[in-house]
Amino acid sequence: MDAGVPVLVNRCKDMRNFIERYSCGASVPKSVANAQDYLKQLALMEGNLLTFSRNARNVMETTASWEKMEIRLIELYGALFEQS
Repeated sequence: MDAGVPVLVNRCKDMRNFIERYSCGASVPKSVANAQDYLKQLALMEGNLLTFSRNARNVMETTASWEKMEIRLIELYGALFEQS
């Protein structure tokens, strides 16, 4: 399997939960982060980059791609339409 791009974000609960759930990256422990903060976190990720990259690719292909989101939205809108 080809590798993807690992996720690296600033502190945000939802994204941190996503990253932890799928083991696809890391979050900088700051709400407002600068380039230096991201570089430090990236250095800490170094030993896990390939794993994070593969997991990121996998989660996008199986769960979070636009194609998968489209299916979920159509199902959601269909359910809402049926309720009205």
